[in-house]
Amino acid sequence: MVGRWLRWRMVGLALALVATGFASVPASVGQAADTTGVAAPPVAQAGRWIDVRLSQPTLVTAFEGNRIVYEAYAIRGTQGWETPTGTFYIQRRVANERMIGPGYDVSGVLFTQYFTELGHSLHYNYWSGNFGGAGSHGCLGMGYGDSLFFWEWATVGTPIVIHW
Repeated sequence: MVGRWLRWRMVGLALALVATGFASVPASVGQAADTTGVAAPPVAQAGRWIDVRLSQPTLVTAFEGNRIVYEAYAIRGTQGWETPTGTFYIQRRVANERMIGPGYDVSGVLFTQYFTELGHSLHYNYWSGNFGGAGSHGCLGMGYGDSLFFWEWATVGTPIVIHW
């Protein structure tokens, strides 16, 4: 695949194929969260939950309790189209979405998981490679393998904590 690196990564006892694009996925999978560092999640949750750190680079982390299960870089909102901060929950999921808004009409948006009524979501982003930086209308766009992981791992009701 041109421009893509495929890497095998151990996730607990399961082996998962991760397509990471041009950015590599951080190596802290399987470790407990560092609750003293700047990137530590603000509120630990019980069970499965997602932490989103909007600072550069934007990082989406899957947790089970305080254990990191998976991490991925994401594209976040730009000025005027910010990704909201706070605690949200996945409200609905669409496997293959068409997104229409001011200045865009994109079809084939896979693995879309909405967490606000305004349309903010986690989803596959095939039209931009700026993973870790700004560039969306407020959504959190990820590469194919990363968005597939979150699609298979999360469900309606999974908490998402978004912070700087």
